[in-house]
Amino acid sequence: MLTDLSKRLAHRRTRVGLLAVGLLLLIAALAGVWWASQRNATPDMVRRLAQVAAAQGTWDNPWDLQPRKIASLQQDLARERDVLQRLLLQREIAEQYLNGGSPEPAIGMLESMLAEYASKISPQDLATLKGDVAFAYFRIGEQQNCAANPNADVCILPLDPGAVHKQKLGATEAARRYEALLADPAVDAQSVPLYRWLLNIAHMQLGQYPAGVPSRWRIEPERFKSEHDVGLFKDVGAQRGVAE
Repeated sequence: MLTDLSKRLAHRRTRVGLLAVGLLLLIAALAGVWWASQRNATPDMVRRLAQVAAAQGTWDNPWDLQPRKIASLQQDLARERDVLQRLLLQREIAEQYLNGGSPEPAIGMLESMLAEYASKISPQDLATLKGDVAFAYFRIGEQQNCAANPNADVCILPLDPGAVHKQKLGATEAARRYEALLADPAVDAQSVPLYRWLLNIAHMQLGQYPAGVPSRWRIEPERFKSEHDVGLFKDVGAQRGVAE
């Protein structure tokens, strides 16, 4: 009985083994055909990227397609009647303008919201909108002086004198508004470190750091010092013609 059962099991193992070998040979043959076809194919990365872009939905990526996002949000806003939801939608539209590199319409919207909702929302929420306006002005300063006029020192802190903004509207308004926010008791405590940081950066952009920063909010220059001098790695791409 045991011998007969052992023979059956051995026979079964042989059949399974042969089947496995056959399956592996089939896979290998199919892989060879696929590899040959791929080896003769010329990849068209431009076309592939165009296909990916065409298939992208409006909200798949937070950092592009801002006009489509704004149009979608404006449609939602036209249908919305709840005061709080309208506020949230308007703030999101302003943020999309900002993300798309258009801080001016963002500021216009936010200033209108501050006037419209002054008596309808809490002092904390009003302070949040004021923080949005301050950051929009900060972005204006960056775009006018850093993106439009690149300088190898613009991103090295503390800012070198050569990185001081020539067009000062953005940094001036940002500094003024951040200082007012830091003095406002309605500001959320979690926002204070960010506002303090941006206030100091804005004064660097104006060439007024450190003396121009109120002592209460000043980040002393010693905080930017390193224990070891590793030198500076300057961006020379624009000088060498490899960056716009």
